[in-house]
Amino acid sequence: MSKTLCSNCSETTKEHDIICASCSHILPFQIINPFYIFNQSISMQINKSGLNSKYFELQKQLHPDKLLFASNAQKELAAQHIVQINEGYKALKNPLTRAKSALLALQSLTTSLNDFDKNIQLPKPTNTFLQKVMSLQMNPNNDSNIEMLYQNCMECLSTSIEFKSIEKTLHNLSEFTYLTRLHHPHERVS
Repeated sequence: MSKTLCSNCSETTKEHDIICASCSHILPFQIINPFYIFNQSISMQINKSGLNSKYFELQKQLHPDKLLFASNAQKELAAQHIVQINEGYKALKNPLTRAKSALLALQSLTTSLNDFDKNIQLPKPTNTFLQKVMSLQMNPNNDSNIEMLYQNCMECLSTSIEFKSIEKTLHNLSEFTYLTRLHHPHERVS
């Protein structure tokens, strides 16, 4: 983990810090993976109370009322960080964008989720997987069977992330993306 010096107090800051722990100076904007913003393990299982707690802590620290006497540059940095914090919070609450964020973290890519499709080429789902989905869709118990496949796919994705297998994560994310668009369209990211 690299460290830098705060431009205000010259104290050492951590790579993914947004605010200097010593002087509360807002640090320069950089794209930070949501897992690092919220001090979460790179996993499909997140600590929801930790996520919420860190979210509200950052919102409070960067709130415009706290920055009444800050420079315009500090206010602008705060606004940029707030956008990233809000997007990261939403990303970690959604299983599909959480998985995409995990893959970016596993690959040590510093890119926003908005640029995911430009930077990551997911493989196409296998024919076997697509045939399985098609046969489930023809079944009268469609919803429960596809939901079981969705949950199974999420477990496989979780395991591949846990074992830091980029190749398997790419494959499992491809299938999970397909199932999310099919069965959970409200979770879809455009």
